[in-house]
Amino acid sequence: MAPKAVKDLDIAIVGAGMGGLATALALAKQGFNNIHVYEYASNLGFVGAGIQLAPNMARVLDRLGCWADIEKEAVDLKDTSIRQGSTDNELGHVDLRYIRDTYLYPHMVGHRSSLAGSMYEACKKEKAITFHFATSAGDVQSWGERPRFEAIPREGEKYTVECDVLFACDGVKSTIRDQLLRLKSIDAKIIDTGQAAYRIMLRREDMQNDPELLELIDKESVTRWIGEKRHIIAYPVSSKQIYNLSTVQPDQNFASAPSATYTTKGSKPQMMEVFGDFCSKVRRMLDLVPDGEVCEWKLRVHEPLPFWVHEQTVLVGDACHPTLPHLAQGAAQAIEDGAVIAVALSKLPEVTPTAINKAMRVYEEVRKDRAYTLVNIAAASGRAMHLGEGKEKEERDKQFAALKDGRGPVPDKWADADIQKTIYGQDVMKITEEEFDKLYAKISTTSNGSTDSPPYKTYKLLSDHAPSRRDIKLQEDETSTTFFSIQAPRLPSDQRPEVHLRDATNSQTLATAQVRRSTSAREFAFRLSDTPHAYFAWTPVRAAARSFPEESCFEFRFSGCPYTWIRTHSADLGASRWTGRCYKLVQGSYDDLRHGDDDEIEPPAHRQVLMAYLHSPWFDRHAHCAGEIRVYGRDDRGEEREECWERAGIITALGIQLREREMRGEALRGVGQTAG
Repeated sequence: MAPKAVKDLDIAIVGAGMGGLATALALAKQGFNNIHVYEYASNLGFVGAGIQLAPNMARVLDRLGCWADIEKEAVDLKDTSIRQGSTDNELGHVDLRYIRDTYLYPHMVGHRSSLAGSMYEACKKEKAITFHFATSAGDVQSWGERPRFEAIPREGEKYTVECDVLFACDGVKSTIRDQLLRLKSIDAKIIDTGQAAYRIMLRREDMQNDPELLELIDKESVTRWIGEKRHIIAYPVSSKQIYNLSTVQPDQNFASAPSATYTTKGSKPQMMEVFGDFCSKVRRMLDLVPDGEVCEWKLRVHEPLPFWVHEQTVLVGDACHPTLPHLAQGAAQAIEDGAVIAVALSKLPEVTPTAINKAMRVYEEVRKDRAYTLVNIAAASGRAMHLGEGKEKEERDKQFAALKDGRGPVPDKWADADIQKTIYGQDVMKITEEEFDKLYAKISTTSNGSTDSPPYKTYKLLSDHAPSRRDIKLQEDETSTTFFSIQAPRLPSDQRPEVHLRDATNSQTLATAQVRRSTSAREFAFRLSDTPHAYFAWTPVRAAARSFPEESCFEFRFSGCPYTWIRTHSADLGASRWTGRCYKLVQGSYDDLRHGDDDEIEPPAHRQVLMAYLHSPWFDRHAHCAGEIRVYGRDDRGEEREECWERAGIITALGIQLREREMRGEALRGVGQTAG
C-alpha cells in the first residue's frame, strides 16, 4: 500500500466552538482533505452576547477568508473610558485609534453569533469538512499511533472513530482532557474563581427614550465601570443596534449547583442589589433587562497543564488554557491555536506517528507560553480592577491620574499599549512558518512519540501567594516530591528582608539570603549552613551593551570562584518572546565575559551553561507558578561538584527574583509620587 500523503491524513475534531471551527477551517485552507468535526449540539444555532474582535484574531480570520463578513457588522472602537462605578467619574481614558495603523487591523467589537456563524459558513464551503452534530465523544480507546474514541450519537448506536490525529476542542469541561490527565496521574483541578458574570443585551429601542443611554450606544467606545470586587464592561454591537453589557461579580448563587453546571437563571432583584451602589446610569440600564431573562455564568479556569500533546492527541483552546474575560482574549487564543496547528501539520516532513507528534509539539512550543502568559495577565488585571478601599487602590488610582497626563501604564491591562503590543504584535502563523524547521529539529522523541529525558533537572517555583510574600516550594518537574521549601518571612522595617532555603522533609535550613537595602551598594549576602567556606557576595553590575539593559548581569562568588548570571533570550534555555526574563549562569566574572567594542555580555562558545532561571513576571494564584530553575551541570572544577554548589545557584536565582520584585515596587512608588 502506498504511503499516505500529508494532506490525506484522517483528522478528527471534537467540539465546534471557536477553537474547533478555527482548527477545521485552517486545516481545510492548508489543503487537508479529510476533516471530521463531532459536536454535541444538534445544530450551530449560535446565541450569546458581544465579543471583542482584537487585531490578532482579525489577522488570522482574514487569512482564513471570513473576516470581511464579520467586519461588516462589527463596531470599530475609537477609545475606552474607565469610570468609577459609584460616581461615573472618569478615572482613565485611552485612545484606541492608533491600533489600526500599528497592527494593520482595528480593535472591533461584535456579536458572538456573527463571529461563530461566519466561521461556520466558511467551513460549510469547504468540501473537506464534515460535521457530525448531536454526537458526543465518549471513552478514548487509544491516544495513538492512530487515536480511537467512542462517538455517541443522540439517536442511534455508538460507534468507534479512528483517525491519524485527534484534536480535543471540547472546552473547559473537556472529557478528553480529563481522561488524559487521569491516564498520566496528573491533578489539574478545575478552579472555582469565586466569580460569576451576567451577560446582557439591550436593544436600541429599549434605550432610545433615555438621552444618556442613547449616547452610550451611539459612541464607538468601550466603557468600563469598576467597583470593589465588581465591574461592568459595555459597548455597542451589531451596527449599534444592540448594547452589550458584561459583568463580573462575586459568585453568590452557585453554592448548591452541581459541579457540571456553569450557568443558571439569575434573579433580577439580586442583580440590582449586587450593583445597587453603582451610579444611576448603570442602574437604569440594568433595570431595562426583562424579568426572567437574567442569565448568570460561573467563571472557572483550571490549573496550567504540563503538556498539551500526548502521542497523536492534541488539546486546543479552553481544553488547555481557559482564561478569565478581563483581557478579552479567550476566543482569540483558541483561534490562534487552530491557525498554528494547521501551519505546523502542513509542514510535516513525513507522514509517521512520530512526525505528527513532533509537529504538534511545535504547536505547543509556539502557543503554550504565550497562552498561559495571557491567562495570568487577565487574572492580574481583574484583581487590579476589583480593589476595595486601601493602599493598593490608592496606588492604582494614582496610576489612572498619571494616565490623564499621558504618563505611566494603564492599570486596566486590556487598554495598556505595552500589553497590546505583546498580544497584537505577534503573528503566530508567521512565527510558525519561519521557525518550524528549527523547533521541529530541536524536539527529541522516542519511537512512540514520548520525550527523551532533558539534559537538565527542573525545579518549579510554586506558591499559593505572590512569591515575595509567605513561602515558595521548589518542586521537581516530573515528581510530586518537594525538594526545597523557600520562605521569605515578614520582618520589621529596620531589618533586612531574608530568604531561607530549607529541606522540605525536615525543615532544616540549608541557606539564608539577606537583601541589603542600600541603593548605593545593593548586594545579597549568603551563607550555606554547615559550610563555612561557602560565603559569597552577589552584586548587580551594569551592562553597557545596547542590547542589555541596566542590571542585566549579576555576579557572585562561591569558594573563591566567580560566577555570572546573564540575561538571555535563548529559546534553547526555555526563554521565549512571551515569557518573562531568563537568566543563564556561567563560570567567570562580568569582566571576564566582556568582549567587543560594544561591551557585549555573551560568554565564549566553550563556556558551559550551568543553570538557567526563568522568571515569570505575571504571577497568578491560579497558575501557582512563579518561575523555574534548571540545573544543567556542575562546575568544571572537581572540588565544587557537591550539592552546596547547586544550592548556591538556586539561592542566587531567588535573589534575582527578589531584587526584581523590589525594583518593581520602587517603580510603582515612583509613579505614585510623581502622580501625587
